[in-house]
Amino acid sequence: PSTAEANENIAKLSSGHVQMSFPSIENKNTITVDEILLKPGRLSRPKKVCVILRGPPGSGKSYVAKLIKEKELEMGGTNPRILSIDDYFLIENDYEERCPKTGKKIPKKEVLY
Repeated sequence: PSTAEANENIAKLSSGHVQMSFPSIENKNTITVDEILLKPGRLSRPKKVCVILRGPPGSGKSYVAKLIKEKELEMGGTNPRILSIDDYFLIENDYEERCPKTGKKIPKKEVLY
């Protein structure tokens, strides 16, 4: 579709069928990641913090999570855990293989979807 048609479709969608909210700095409940990770904010934050990132596939959630983790470690924090829904579907399978030379059993692990 042309740009005009695309804009028309967006206007139709946003006319009540789809609700979108964007956090704003004016919202008293909104804080920046810098306020959590950097001083002086990090000095007054709770001991344990949970950051939830959501968005469409390919929007950079995993990348941002890794950046947050790196910054937390750089600031002297403990190693944060990144829990991804992608990992939820992974299955670890333990099995053994025999070494062709010695015949000994070798424990192996594989990750399956």
